[in-house]
Amino acid sequence: MLPRAWAVPAGQPSLAAAFKTTDAEGFARAIHAAGYATDPHYADALIGIITDNDLTRYDSSSKSRTLAAVTKPKSSTEYSLQQPMLQGPGVKAIQRALAGEGFKPGPIDGVFGRETDAAVRRYQRAHGLIVDGVVGSVTAGRLHVDLTPA
Repeated sequence: MLPRAWAVPAGQPSLAAAFKTTDAEGFARAIHAAGYATDPHYADALIGIITDNDLTRYDSSSKSRTLAAVTKPKSSTEYSLQQPMLQGPGVKAIQRALAGEGFKPGPIDGVFGRETDAAVRRYQRAHGLIVDGVVGSVTAGRLHVDLTPA
């Protein structure tokens, strides 16, 4: 929840909607809509940072509709470059999605190797996401890949 002391800055009436929001997602989307961010993926990137770092734990009101309640992932599954390398149908789905978006992950073999890691990082950079090579809820959502175990 935004502090009550916050008010619409003088001369910035287009921010009025942002200061009426009660959650981080609403605020991010409202300031983007008001024209205070030129990146078309600004709100999603900011929301991804908030979600990935569990920043809603600092919300002042447990009764408020927090970002965590709105965007909580269905699964804690994450895919990344590891030893031993992750393998399986989830990795294959990620590779297909990356290839479909024009980010070459190497062979569509279901093995999360260096080429897949590099493709994930290129995709994240191109879409304003945190560039960490991890396909978690935010990156998977943007790729339209369901990480829920079958």
